[in-house]
Amino acid sequence: MTKVYDNATDLITFARSSSGTALRRVGYGDELVTNGGFDTDTVWTKVNATITGGEGVLDGTGGLSMIYQDIVTNGKHYEVTFDAVVTTGSMEVINNDGTPLKDIYTTGTYTFTFTHSIANGNLLWRCPSGSNSGSIDNISVREVIFDRATDPLVLFNHPDDTPRIEYGSDGALKGLLIEEQRTNLLTYSEDFSTGTGAFNLINVDTSGASEGPDGATNSATQMLETATTGEHQVNENVSLSANTAYTLSAYVSPIGGRNCTLFWFTNSINTILSATFDLASGSVVAGPAASGSAPPTNISADIEQVGSFYRVSISGTTAGTAGAGSVRIHSTDGTSNNFLGDAGKGLNIYGAQLEAGSFATSYIPTSGSQQTRSADIASIPVTAFGYNQTAGTVVVEFDTNGSDGADYPRVFSLSNTSGTDLARFLVNPTNTTTAAVVASDLGVAFAGWSGSITPNTVETVAMALKENDFAGSLSGASVQTDQAGAMPAASDILALGTQRNLTNNYLNGHIKSLKYYPRRLTNAQLQELTS
Repeated sequence: MTKVYDNATDLITFARSSSGTALRRVGYGDELVTNGGFDTDTVWTKVNATITGGEGVLDGTGGLSMIYQDIVTNGKHYEVTFDAVVTTGSMEVINNDGTPLKDIYTTGTYTFTFTHSIANGNLLWRCPSGSNSGSIDNISVREVIFDRATDPLVLFNHPDDTPRIEYGSDGALKGLLIEEQRTNLLTYSEDFSTGTGAFNLINVDTSGASEGPDGATNSATQMLETATTGEHQVNENVSLSANTAYTLSAYVSPIGGRNCTLFWFTNSINTILSATFDLASGSVVAGPAASGSAPPTNISADIEQVGSFYRVSISGTTAGTAGAGSVRIHSTDGTSNNFLGDAGKGLNIYGAQLEAGSFATSYIPTSGSQQTRSADIASIPVTAFGYNQTAGTVVVEFDTNGSDGADYPRVFSLSNTSGTDLARFLVNPTNTTTAAVVASDLGVAFAGWSGSITPNTVETVAMALKENDFAGSLSGASVQTDQAGAMPAASDILALGTQRNLTNNYLNGHIKSLKYYPRRLTNAQLQELTS
């Protein structure tokens, strides 16, 4: 019987030891908590805790104190929101096996998502010892529901080990996002205030808020100009390493028709990189420009629509010495970054990110320290789809941002448990517009075969495997063949967007669809399937 899977999580073995953002259709189920406002002393199970004055009070009397409800189900994703007042020490949220979900050290409103991956059971708020105390209120727990056609597209921060199925701003499905590990070097990615945030303000007022690309009502900051002649910007001091590629990015939308300019620079060697973006047309209108006594090299700029925002970015490689510097987000009047400001104009800004790398990866939120998003690890055991050792064909729709270098980005790799690539399709590491097919590490290859790819564009590759009868086609191009060679040894996994050992060579793109045929398709079929 043919195996058909409509849901990637039914088939793919996936891991990412951190959260990760992607533009996705996200909705929510009904409220699961009863009496979340503690209006009555009912429903909640209490241990050394009380419901007093419309709050759940964890006073530590008698030792560890907790309050909980049996509301979570194995395999489902949840959003949790609540208010907490910390009186002494700390509190925490855990699930029914004691796994920590959220540490609570300060008074405030908390929101987080998680995937419940054990038996159905309780969600608990507790103080871990009698020396800790506090209270909780306004608790909400709702199931997160992905990919319903009626739900809005939002920039959603997926829990650990949750695959990211991403969409474009036009609602078109991009597919399973596979990225390498990256770190956001900016310590406050969303706080552009004059208080706790690390950003400095020049001739702007950031006290206002607006809806951000994550769909939250007040998550974006309104950066409004003051009526002053000069630059109108927020900036954060950074330290940049020598001979290192960096990318600065942010989500912005115009207020009063303003455009945006991004800068990063280092003081010690006078290294400057900038670009200006038109937020009406969604285009780069000036730059990228490198200047200074030691200008950065390999420069580029990009703009991408994300809902009602644009994500703007600039990239470049520092010179032989580097050090203290700054990153800046400017409001511009379309002709200059130095002008008389208008108090009703400026930018909505969200999600500032500086990362070591020659291109922007998905947004990594920070709130006081640098944060790292781990790599996406996806594979399928060949037992899940009836792999045929004698002959077979793999067809994959994918896109990649065209990154290359020493990483040999993979679209897929048939591998064995010892970590040997048996058949793979990779993006050529020396040229971002070519691709190469290698049928086996054991010597079978399509000698000289290549095909043109376009970064950030959906392509389709088909690879057919059979002893002395190998063939491949990329996006409708003429089928290339190799008529000599044995079939690779037995495969154990089909790795997606990475290589055999699942540790590097990441696609930095999407797997939109995957098909496997347990036979060697004809050359005509290969070309038709990829057209």
